[in-house]
Amino acid sequence: MFGYYFKILRKKAMRKISILFLSMLFLILANAKAQGTAPLYSTIIKGGRVIDAKNNINDLLDVAIKNGKIAKVGKNIIHLLHSR
Repeated sequence: MFGYYFKILRKKAMRKISILFLSMLFLILANAKAQGTAPLYSTIIKGGRVIDAKNNINDLLDVAIKNGKIAKVGKNIIHLLHSR
């Protein structure tokens, strides 16, 4: 008698787990796609001297500018992101 009820409960639990798994997979893939799209910068300055006393930075870095503001600072910002 209890075996029948456990089968039903297990079936419902598996359905919920499947829905949860598919939902999580969808969110992960959507996030990966959103991160995979490259932002377009109006200007990229390659190998400029960046001095930031607050964060103790004094190095040759790339600076990406978007909408008149610094969007990214780092080494080797991919040049293909530059559009005019």
